[in-house]
Amino acid sequence: MSQLVGYLGKNQSDTSLATTGVPSRAVESMKFRRSILGLAILMLVCGHQCLDACLAAGSELQATPVNTHTIGLVLSNFDWAMSPIKDEKAECPEGPIHNNRENWEAQFPSRSARQEQLNKCWRIDNRGPNCENGFFNPEAVSDPLPFREVQSPVAYGVDLDGTLDGQATATTCEHKKFRNVKSDEKVDNQLFRFFGCHRNLVNNLFSEGNTRKYVQAGIINRLLVEISGVTDEQNSPDVEVTLYRGSDQLLVDSIRKVVPWQSQRAIGKSLYHAKGRITNGQLVTYPADAVWPQTYIGMQRIRNMTLHLSLSPSGAEGIRAGYVEVDQLWEWYSHFGIITSAGEVYMASPSSAYAALRRLADGYKDPQAGQCTALSSAFKVEFVRAFVIHPSEEAGR
Repeated sequence: MSQLVGYLGKNQSDTSLATTGVPSRAVESMKFRRSILGLAILMLVCGHQCLDACLAAGSELQATPVNTHTIGLVLSNFDWAMSPIKDEKAECPEGPIHNNRENWEAQFPSRSARQEQLNKCWRIDNRGPNCENGFFNPEAVSDPLPFREVQSPVAYGVDLDGTLDGQATATTCEHKKFRNVKSDEKVDNQLFRFFGCHRNLVNNLFSEGNTRKYVQAGIINRLLVEISGVTDEQNSPDVEVTLYRGSDQLLVDSIRKVVPWQSQRAIGKSLYHAKGRITNGQLVTYPADAVWPQTYIGMQRIRNMTLHLSLSPSGAEGIRAGYVEVDQLWEWYSHFGIITSAGEVYMASPSSAYAALRRLADGYKDPQAGQCTALSSAFKVEFVRAFVIHPSEEAGR
């Protein structure tokens, strides 16, 4: 038995293989297998009587450490995903939303009535009984024209509520499910149902071409992602994903395409941190609250955000899903409408829009009021690979 134990010990110091030109990792693997073989022989010869000796010998075996690495990404484009089938008639068969002016004209149908309202209240926004402004006091105004929401059965998104039919649960409100653009999966995207018939908004401010320019030019859109704990970029069952703000301009080529493998500096605290997994090259994160800065809306809060990204050697693309809060969305919508001409060009009439937001909300139910406070949403996102630099790393240079 002492000879066998000695054989096991020999593997820890045997250097004969190191001189044969075999790579060091292969040498360690050979040593490990030889030790396991010796341990098996020892068990056969001694049985349970020398279990202590076997365990003592086995404790000397050193498992080969698992090598992990981190994938860095920088946002290169996002898309509001408002026209999944590129068919306005199918999505909005009754036409686009009614704006504020159309509702004003319907509320005051004659020329004399309109002039009287203007003489009294100065603006067509001030349509309440005591000249209340519809953007600041939406519930004080009654719109004669209905809000037009999306009728298409198809949308981008993921299943956020875990139901097949959108039935109410303890934390969600009843709503219609969409069918995923690329599969038969039932998905949630009430933000699309609200915004989809804002055709001027969809075709202009929310257009893919415009948002691409906003991402490239606007520092507010500089978002960095780190995927750490990656053992294999095709399959890693346990990774961590962190979102940061960046401080650098994006590097683009001559045709305005974002260049991969550029360095980007992270600033401030993380905006999102979640665990996830990579399966067949697809990254999926588990739900966690996040802050997602973007043009117009600013620092948008997203509840239970998840990322669904297809990884590639130069970047990633996929869906960012989660719930957006009604109150924060309305704050942006109303202020954007009142301080610019956007209310007449892009927005729905404030009273009907506010009522629609509250009616379409499907997540984060208030347990006392029974009213949901957030809308399910999904954005298409694109990233390129990047070297994410943290302030501590710069200080150490």
